[in-house]
Amino acid sequence: SKEKEGFFTGFAVFSTYKRGNIALISQSGMLNGGYLMHIMTKYPNLGFRYSCSVGNKMDLSEIEFLDYFIKDDTVNVIAIYLESFKNSRKFIELCKKARDMPNKTIILLRGGVTVQGQKATKTHTGSLAENSQLIDGVVKQSGVITATNFYELFQFARTFSLMYSSKKELPKKGNASFLAGSGGAGTITADLTVKYGLKLPLLGEKTYATLTDVFPEWMPPNNFAFVDIWPAMEKAMMNNIKPEVVTSRVYDALLKDPAIEGIFHMMFCSRQFIFMNNLD
Repeated sequence: SKEKEGFFTGFAVFSTYKRGNIALISQSGMLNGGYLMHIMTKYPNLGFRYSCSVGNKMDLSEIEFLDYFIKDDTVNVIAIYLESFKNSRKFIELCKKARDMPNKTIILLRGGVTVQGQKATKTHTGSLAENSQLIDGVVKQSGVITATNFYELFQFARTFSLMYSSKKELPKKGNASFLAGSGGAGTITADLTVKYGLKLPLLGEKTYATLTDVFPEWMPPNNFAFVDIWPAMEKAMMNNIKPEVVTSRVYDALLKDPAIEGIFHMMFCSRQFIFMNNLD
């Protein structure tokens, strides 16, 4: 009221949201509240099937929910934020079970990985400090995908959600191609690609022949799946060929290469690249 100089409450009203294939298990109430509302507002087509907060785990823990979500066919992606493990052996067992299933992906964000972070978890959920190396071992054995912050947790979940929704087979070997328009930025990204466990395989003969045809003689393409497309763009412009024609040819060749399971494309924000939205 005006007399009380306004009133603020932490309660939030969620608008109607899309039901999807993501389940969220969180040891933080805000992650299930304000941040989740922010994500659903920013990405209205990102659907959540379940969202649950386990808090200090006095009754139910991540184990019961994880077990349930693994058995639920409507759930493909399980995003988890934890500050402690209720039963590490059971957690590893369930995650390994999910890893062997073709329709499940688990993404984990851990809180309290530093001394100060552990002190914070003690006052937050009463979680006792756990041996960092021991927990690292648990996470490694579980085979889950690890996130380092809330942004990554939801972006990873969003990516896998879209992949499952497309009904296309997920990559199994980690063979990817990187299509860049900048040599420097592409080099750094190629380093990151390898750092995170992906591989840039050798190109097939047909693929390399197509790329050689669109690239200038003074700057031939690499024989592996890192493609700096800028020289090909320069050749196209000198011959009055639209850039999208070259990009489409390169894309078509990479998509048909049996060694490549996915493509990363670094794009510039310009009208010239609007046509990319129409690529099948």
